[in-house]
Amino acid sequence: MTETPLVPEARVPLADPLAMARKLCTHFVEHGTVTHTDRGGVIESRFGRAVLRAEGAHLHLRAEAVDDATLYVVRNALAEHLAMFVGDGLPSFTWSGEAGAQRAIPFFREMRVLGTRQVTPRMRRVTLAGGDVAAFEGGDGLHVRLLIPPKDRAPVWPSAAPDGRTLWPKGEDALIRRVYTVRRVDRAAGSID
Repeated sequence: MTETPLVPEARVPLADPLAMARKLCTHFVEHGTVTHTDRGGVIESRFGRAVLRAEGAHLHLRAEAVDDATLYVVRNALAEHLAMFVGDGLPSFTWSGEAGAQRAIPFFREMRVLGTRQVTPRMRRVTLAGGDVAAFEGGDGLHVRLLIPPKDRAPVWPSAAPDGRTLWPKGEDALIRRVYTVRRVDRAAGSID
């Protein structure tokens, strides 16, 4: 990646930051190119770059991306995997800089259902409209997650936590999640199937 305008950083206090850096690097080998260093490593993917470095009692994280959407993916992947590996004992941390304050999920789109139709007994086609649908073009087999709010309740949408993880609504505000494949984009109508 030659251009890196968005570069937030975070310091996570951990009992063994070097072991965690190595664990994260080992995990992400399947998802990108990993270069191991004596104090951590560098993870590069189509979304951006992450630099992990053990410094004393902290794991220093640096996320690099060219836009808000890819930055969200890099920060979220690091934070979610840290939480998975550390468990309930993950200390709170935040990302520094203007890019670190990102709370909205940049690729989230609020859309409305225009219609549905049964394609086969086990497959339903849903037509959605709302906002700029151009982002859904050109992605053969692009999958989207449809979030459905509870009936008769104002929707509470997910947001980003200060550490980069996704905050999902819970309890009475919990969303139904379904995965769909984009089959058709109609820019003129502003809709997708």
